Amino acid sequence: MRTVGVRAHVPLNASDALARLRDGSWRTRLPGDVVSVRDAGDAEEWTVRFGRGAVRWRQREAGAEPSAVAFEQVDGDFAKLSVTWTCEPAPSTACQVNFEARFDLGVPMHDRVFEPSWPAHSPAPPAPS
Repeated sequence: MRTVGVRAHVPLNASDALARLRDGSWRTRLPGDVVSVRDAGDAEEWTVRFGRGAVRWRQREAGAEPSAVAFEQVDGDFAKLSVTWTCEPAPSTACQVNFEARFDLGVPMHDRVFEPSWPAHSPAPPAPS
């Protein structure tokens, strides 16, 4: 499985940042490559641009760790997909938000083609205002 991660410092304490991740309101301000996120009852359906096409999946929250928010694909274009968000205290009143996606496209040579354009564990793009 491939792993892609992003880290960002945000001006919130770790518990407030986790609360915002859990409430999901941030999903309305996603970058242009995210075509849609739709509430599907007990799951969410995502469509994201990749190359000249798109990938789709349905995900559910996984696990009940108080210090993390995690999702797993229950149906979709990936052979496997899991996402974890964690928040760690950082200097002053900020925290570091960590995003990690683990995926398997089911065809090993396609993993390199579908990797995002940013390197693993690079700084996050600027937050939308």
